[in-house]
Amino acid sequence: MALLDGAGQTMLAIAATWLPPPPVASFSLQETRELGFQAMQFNSVVASNQVAVRLWQKHGFAIVGTLPKAYRHGSLGLVDCYVMYRWLDEGL
Repeated sequence: MALLDGAGQTMLAIAATWLPPPPVASFSLQETRELGFQAMQFNSVVASNQVAVRLWQKHGFAIVGTLPKAYRHGSLGLVDCYVMYRWLDEGL
């Protein structure tokens, strides 16, 4: 996992199979906000990883785009990835 600054947004680079436990998700949102960022965006959440998709949706992220066949899954072949976004002025 890596924290990157992109035009006032926080972007996290995360391995496709990595699943943050809920405390890490809450912590990353809080830290990002305290650092003065206004939004967070995940550029590639593997669509077949429904646990991760639901986790980020639970924390207020919306799917704002789909990258068709952007990830080569070991058993499913090519699967879509989502771009997920959250504006941080909303309550945590």
